[in-house]
Amino acid sequence: MKYIIDRIEGDFAVCENDAGELKDIDISLILGEVASGKVIISKNESYVVDERLTKQREEEINKLADGIWEE
Repeated sequence: MKYIIDRIEGDFAVCENDAGELKDIDISLILGEVASGKVIISKNESYVVDERLTKQREEEINKLADGIWEE
């Protein structure tokens, strides 16, 4: 399953799935750089930051934002 890190609260990453459901995930279970906006993928009992999907998501957001400001 894929999640997006919404925010960090103490030792937990508050993450949202594609259905909009929130889940608290212990940061110690996440492999990679943990930060808001990162995409993580569940792998067995742990999670891995997917840098490719994170970059793709950031590019899509930037493209949408650019379209807002064009006249």
